[in-house]
Amino acid sequence: MEKEKFPLKCCPLCGCEAEFMFDEDSKLPYTYIVCTDCGLQSPIFQADVDTCAMQEAAGFWNRRFYESEEK
Repeated sequence: MEKEKFPLKCCPLCGCEAEFMFDEDSKLPYTYIVCTDCGLQSPIFQADVDTCAMQEAAGFWNRRFYESEEK
């Protein structure tokens, strides 16, 4: 896994680092993101042929409602 391809912002709740978690042993491999301090977790994202679960999870985690949409 290339975690460096999908950098994560700090936890939106406490500001600490977050990391990817994986379960590749199940029938449908999945990933999610968890804060290393407070334990806040993203939803689970399952990998399939059409999507990259890490990219989906990072996009969800890094989205902040208070950021402006500058173009």
